[in-house]
Amino acid sequence: MARPRAFDEDVVLDRALNLFWHRGYEATSMQNLVDALGINRASLYDSFGDKYQLYRRVLDRYRQQNQAFVQALFDQPKPAIDLVQALFDRAIDESVADCDCKGCFLVNSAVELAPHDTDIAQLVIDNQTGFVARFQQLIERGQQEGSVTTAQPATDLALFLYNTYTGIKVLGKSKTDRVALESVVTVAMRVLHP
Repeated sequence: MARPRAFDEDVVLDRALNLFWHRGYEATSMQNLVDALGINRASLYDSFGDKYQLYRRVLDRYRQQNQAFVQALFDQPKPAIDLVQALFDRAIDESVADCDCKGCFLVNSAVELAPHDTDIAQLVIDNQTGFVARFQQLIERGQQEGSVTTAQPATDLALFLYNTYTGIKVLGKSKTDRVALESVVTVAMRVLHP
């Protein structure tokens, strides 16, 4: 009979996310993980596999949580233009409040691992595809309600918004101030207005 786990898996995954997010994949050793997660090496391997498998799990969890938040935001019964503004405002708030300049965990993974890891690259592509599809649905809704311009196709605007959102996260890594980030959003919102 297998022994029950003596730890909360969600807590361990959150700690692993925090460590990988601060240090990156390559700079995080198994000993760093053992020390930060509060479980022994054998339990770590038994429960999560090797460092790479744990990283993949953490990255996928992060992606799912972010996409669920965005979907919940976009499902609100408000004008589409207001929901885009709310998402950008949140991105700015997170970037400004991030004293460690961590940026977006998924964007960091795209830069660090995707160029030479096909599994991570596919996860990044899946994330982009999901975000762009959500933006496109919102833009189409906004175009129908009249809060978003029809001068550009919804597909183009969706990719533009995803790029802007990701760009805010990248700028946040360099401790860019709120005014600079807000100026990016102001331009983006002008593009959307009818």
